[in-house]
Amino acid sequence: MRKKASGNDPALFEVEPAVPKKRRSPKPGADHGIQRCIGLYHDTFLARFGFKPQIHGAKDGAHIKSLIAAWGETDVVVLIVEFLTTTDPRIVRSDYTLGAFYNLAQYLRLRHTRTDERTANNVDAAMRATAPAHDPRRSR
Repeated sequence: MRKKASGNDPALFEVEPAVPKKRRSPKPGADHGIQRCIGLYHDTFLARFGFKPQIHGAKDGAHIKSLIAAWGETDVVVLIVEFLTTTDPRIVRSDYTLGAFYNLAQYLRLRHTRTDERTANNVDAAMRATAPAHDPRRSR
C-alpha cells in the first residue's frame, strides 16, 4: 500500500514492504498414485511410439482416480502396461489415449478372470468350430 508523503518531502511515496504469499503445501497423507499411474502411462507410451501422449490433466486424472478407488493402484498399473503392450485387436483399434484406457479397462480386467473348466472347454470348442479350415491350395 502506498501513502502520499506530506509537504516538500523529496520522497513522494512511501512503499510498504510486500508480504510474501503463502504457498499451499500438499495435504498431509495425500496419495500420489494418480501421478505415478499417469507418469507410467507417459513413459510407456513414449517408449512405444516415440512421442509424448496427449494428456488432459483434470479429466484424465479423474478417470485414473476412479479406477484406483475401485481396483487399487497395483491393478491399474498392470492394466496400463497391458493396454500399451497388448496386441489384442480391440485395443489396437483404439487411439491409446487415457480416455480409451478408461473405457477399455473393464475389458482388460475381465480378460484375466479365471473361468471354470467347462466354460473354458466350451470357448475352445467354439473357437475351433469357427476357425477357418486350412486349405493347402491357398498356401501357395
